Amino acid sequence: MVCPLAGVRLVSMVVTGHLSELHILATVELRDDIRGLTIVDIGTILGLAHLIPETDQRWLLTSRIDLRTFTEIC
Repeated sequence: MVCPLAGVRLVSMVVTGHLSELHILATVELRDDIRGLTIVDIGTILGLAHLIPETDQRWLLTSRIDLRTFTEIC
């Protein structure tokens, strides 16, 4: 039996109470309680997203793959 798996790094939403004046993207950062990769069943992954680096452990998160927006930001 073959089970398709994926290794993922878990992140948490950065809650600041307001949206940035520069963009409307959510900010996420690495979780402190998780080290390394977590293995999940590929069937549980709902979709893809872009992570745009803000620092080495914090990213801006888009809710969908959108190459036009990605190109404009980067």
